[in-house]
Amino acid sequence: MKRRNQFIIAALSSLLFLSIGLTSKAKAVSNTHQVVVNIAFKPTSETNLTNYVYSTVDPNSINYHHYLTPKQFAQKFGEPNAYLSMFKEYLHKRHIRTAV
Repeated sequence: MKRRNQFIIAALSSLLFLSIGLTSKAKAVSNTHQVVVNIAFKPTSETNLTNYVYSTVDPNSINYHHYLTPKQFAQKFGEPNAYLSMFKEYLHKRHIRTAV
């Protein structure tokens, strides 16, 4: 139970934002109704990300005008795959489908 709570706290503290459209009063919906939720995690190092962004606009930098693909960005600044797998498993146990 303690490990589960630690995981929940870690997952929630890693969230940059959670955006979802909700009405002020929850209503029952059919099983075919879908609600889309976007979850974005903080970069593993905000300092490194900031430095990289500045280096892309510095003509003296080797990263000048060198932009990352989404896959490269995820590899360089994203959460490890093991962490994302745990988070997806947590949601799956609560019957929430995930997609990346």
